[in-house]
Amino acid sequence: MFYNLACFCLSFDNSHAHIIALSQVAEIFTEVLGRKIVHHSLTQEEEEQRYQNIGIPIEFANFLAVLETGIKNGAENRVNNVVQAATGHEPRKFRDFVEANKATW
Repeated sequence: MFYNLACFCLSFDNSHAHIIALSQVAEIFTEVLGRKIVHHSLTQEEEEQRYQNIGIPIEFANFLAVLETGIKNGAENRVNNVVQAATGHEPRKFRDFVEANKATW
């Protein structure tokens, strides 16, 4: 759940010229929620095995693991203005989003 949420929120931060790593996402959750949240960085092989363990076929599991590795290595690190262009508003900082939704977690 946190992974999908983090990716969604990272797009908002990226749009605000601020790229944050998943380890930083975990730190923000830890600080705001007052309990330890840890991000475990997996190797490509561990990612692939994780996908296979939940029933994803080996070929697709490998494909997803390769994508994850690319993302982890910065393949998707880019800044854009899509939030501003789509909504007419400045994007939120990830910390502000977590604080505003603290009761959810």
